Amino acid sequence: VSGIVGLFLNQIGGKLSDSVGRKVMFATGPVMTIISALTILRSKNLAAVMAAKVMKDVFITFSGSVMCGASSADIVAGAQQALMSTYLQLAVGIAVIAGPFLESILLKLGRGDARAPFKAMIALSTIQLFNNAILLPETLVQSKRSSLDTFFKSLASLNPFAFLKVYFSKNDALKRLLTVQTFQNCLDGKVTSDLFQMWARNQLQWSADTMRDFVAVWGLSVSSGAAIVHPYLLRKLSVFDYSTVGNLCVWAGITIHGLAKKGLGMWAGIPFLVPGVNGGNAHAIKALSLKMAKKAGYGNGEFAGWLNNLRVMAQSVDVLLLGRWYAMCTEKGLYT
Repeated sequence: VSGIVGLFLNQIGGKLSDSVGRKVMFATGPVMTIISALTILRSKNLAAVMAAKVMKDVFITFSGSVMCGASSADIVAGAQQALMSTYLQLAVGIAVIAGPFLESILLKLGRGDARAPFKAMIALSTIQLFNNAILLPETLVQSKRSSLDTFFKSLASLNPFAFLKVYFSKNDALKRLLTVQTFQNCLDGKVTSDLFQMWARNQLQWSADTMRDFVAVWGLSVSSGAAIVHPYLLRKLSVFDYSTVGNLCVWAGITIHGLAKKGLGMWAGIPFLVPGVNGGNAHAIKALSLKMAKKAGYGNGEFAGWLNNLRVMAQSVDVLLLGRWYAMCTEKGLYT
């Protein structure tokens, strides 16, 4: 459901940001998080709680991934944009490390009250809203914005799969770049994390503390990759070489995980994932595709929304296939 709603939001919001600017769109994430957390705290209706979660998820993704991609493309391009992507990934890695421990501390302070993390979410989102509304600079200057008429005309023919028109254009290089990114997204951390957690819980019998530590180590690998490995490789390698190294390393790490029959293999595969973990292998190609799309006449917000929609579709299909495969293998007793 989040994926379907996100397809529409990313396209509408990305295109609208090309007309009204990025700053106001950055504020939508924390605002919706506050509303959703309040709904979850106060409502006893399951449908309302699920709706709140869906809206929180899609607006966080939009205001984070889509707007960060569009804003970075407004001010830098090429190699500089790829480097900026590594800094954004570093911030994500730090959050992944701190998140589980922060949640554990809040639950202890709240004496097991499950509402404590949601109260903290409201506080943090309020701080983020202040930052986005007051301190965050606008990256899309007025002279480079498209008219609102252009936005409303595109709204009249709204199509969440509009990004597919790139494949009907004559820009063969952009088609190839998008195709490679799509396959890279299929092994993104968001896809594999659920599978890892099922395997660790059901087959390895890991405790909640061990799984939390694994997530923290995974976050540390994301941070180390973004802070050290990715910038170094981006400076030393071409777009092709960087992407190839990242792809091969992800393949090696996932293969070690797949061949492992004991928990040690899960830990041993993490170092191999560092050069490409969590979409790090796509930094160079993503920056190049945004640069080429801009030259082809696409708005940064519009194309950033398309990229995220392509990512959502690839990941949704991949999660479904992996989940089905895991269930089939479990039913056949292949993991016993």
